[in-house]
Amino acid sequence: MRAPEIVVDARQGTVKSEAGESPGKILYLTLKDREPLSELIERVGSVNNLCTKSKLNMAPRELSQKLDDFLSIYCISRVTLRVRDKLKDFYDRQRKRDPNAEETFKEVMALLPVKPNSVHFTLEVRAEPGYEDLAKSFVRAAVFTLYYLGVGSAANRGFGRFMLKGKLINGYAELLEKFKKIAKSNVNNIDPTFPMLQDSQELGSVNGRVEDALACIGNSTMKVNWKLIEGKSYTTPGFDYNTWVLGLPRQGSYKDSLSEQKINNIERQMNNIVEESHRNKIVVKESKSEKSRQQGIPVEIITGYTFFDEDDNVIQRRQSYVVLTVTEGSQQFKIMAIKFIPKNVGDEIEIIKKGYHIGFHSKQKSIDPRIVLDRKTHLNSKSVTLYIDEAIEYIEEYIRNRCRTGSKTPPASAKAPKASGVRRR
Repeated sequence: MRAPEIVVDARQGTVKSEAGESPGKILYLTLKDREPLSELIERVGSVNNLCTKSKLNMAPRELSQKLDDFLSIYCISRVTLRVRDKLKDFYDRQRKRDPNAEETFKEVMALLPVKPNSVHFTLEVRAEPGYEDLAKSFVRAAVFTLYYLGVGSAANRGFGRFMLKGKLINGYAELLEKFKKIAKSNVNNIDPTFPMLQDSQELGSVNGRVEDALACIGNSTMKVNWKLIEGKSYTTPGFDYNTWVLGLPRQGSYKDSLSEQKINNIERQMNNIVEESHRNKIVVKESKSEKSRQQGIPVEIITGYTFFDEDDNVIQRRQSYVVLTVTEGSQQFKIMAIKFIPKNVGDEIEIIKKGYHIGFHSKQKSIDPRIVLDRKTHLNSKSVTLYIDEAIEYIEEYIRNRCRTGSKTPPASAKAPKASGVRRR
């Protein structure tokens, strides 16, 4: 069967300004912001302090207000991770009066998302006679994806959403229900371990700007906030907070120069948990020359979650089983979780075969690094579903108790009330 032909006509939006209508993507920074942003960073002490409310209070009000749009998007956790290093590079060049500072600033501008309602495009689907139904199905799937699932970077966290300029017959909610029914009816026709659309759940509403809703989503998925929800310290080991079902956290690393004795201690801790074939992919040691023995052996240990496939290769990128989406309501933005769960498979079918969580909780070289290990292996559909539901409970608890007032989303380090509704499994 021949697929419909797809033609995309993407255009920059037309945005009204004081000078009339001007075409172009609307950015959160312009070249005129280069000096004010540099001054703001200087006032708060470092790029790392830009999203700390107490530090921002040190800056002149007119300065922070001028850059309020930038801060509203930059301080969303996903955006911060994407932009921070380049912003540090710019500030360092700016202080040194490096002639390349402006070009680096342009790179910062390009890394930021564009403002809401500033991009639109036309999607045209053509079908030969006899394939009209296939073309209509594709259009429905495209509208559903663009509205609920998003496209591009951080789509699982609410970015990259588009809606039709005109009204959708029967509305988006009915479209969502239709696709849930389609997914359930086709459950026997695909790989049983493949996550399929199963359910959706409204988690709460946020007043204010869409950036406030996106910031709320970003903070609600962080382990530190899950700990605070339960009244625990942010330093509490987080291996049993299963953010891995959200595709988080991405792998990190612990780097240090350690004595052979300390390295042997770490390896002994791993021996009982990590399979031998996986250890050299988690602990990376450099040469043991005489010089390095005297100064300590450079070691890099992969932290966070590491999962392996059937051939014992590291799975480089994990997808989230949950898509968090933002839809516009009456004077507020609604946040919804859409679950993709392997369904109707027997307990004997493994969804996760081999995986580990590794964390360190000491940075003092005089103390052996305290390694926290947890094995995630032989998890079936039922186990994964329980972890997904638990993650959604934490997210909902955060949204309803920390983001409902419409005020700016609190920083990730803010203390959250203890939750009574989250059930640990």
